Amino acid sequence: MNGFLPISKQDMTDRGWYYCDFLIVTGDAYVDHPSFGTAIISRVLEDAGYRVAILSQPDFRDEHDFLEMGRPRYAVLINGGNIDSMVAHYTSAKKRRSDDAYTPGGVGGKRPDRAVTVYSMLARRAFPETPVYLGGIEASLRRFAHYDYWADRVMPSILESTGADGVMIGRGSLGDPWLFERANALLETGICPALPPFAERIDTAVRQIELAAEQKGEHIAMLEARRHVNCYLKRESGVKTFKNRICALTKLSDLYEIADELKAFVSAKENI
Repeated sequence: MNGFLPISKQDMTDRGWYYCDFLIVTGDAYVDHPSFGTAIISRVLEDAGYRVAILSQPDFRDEHDFLEMGRPRYAVLINGGNIDSMVAHYTSAKKRRSDDAYTPGGVGGKRPDRAVTVYSMLARRAFPETPVYLGGIEASLRRFAHYDYWADRVMPSILESTGADGVMIGRGSLGDPWLFERANALLETGICPALPPFAERIDTAVRQIELAAEQKGEHIAMLEARRHVNCYLKRESGVKTFKNRICALTKLSDLYEIADELKAFVSAKENI
């Protein structure tokens, strides 16, 4: 990683960039930590070779802040932040909050109501020919027609109300950390590469849980492994017994044992 990602035109210039591939717009302050979706997505894209710029809490009165960063080559990716903007702004009694936990200094009013919708419209105004994709909790909860508590009526899908090109709900890369690399190859060559061999996929799953154990401790990592490791098996048949054992994981040593047995099992099946 090369320090914080660009958050201004000057940051891009300092890196020798005259364009970015993706512009990520967020309703939160830019925090480069994995508890923030913006940080995760931006770093995964960066690792796949893309140039990523961050537009954090832009002025929502017009599209000036969007235009400052320049038109991204591939898409504008928009999220409202770690919390729904309406929840950030109002209590359950519909009273306006005075602060915002995800803004520097706790200052309120740095993001608009229904931030994803507003940012989408500004992005479309700034870059009419550029795809706009929505993500995060605010977009995910509104991907279908839904009852809006604050407006007290049923509202259409956020795709219909914003005119965005798609909503991403974050599950595509579960068990497939090669997703962006493969998508990049598809964009560049028109051919989508196959997934790595099964043994490499399982080794990657184990490494993911090892890293989680280093950051969060073995107990939390094993709880996460019960879900995440099984995601790497979603394309495999005949592994139900292994999935059941993974769902009961308590120690890394058990994961190593299951991983070795899985690789041997799939290898034998492929050689039949």
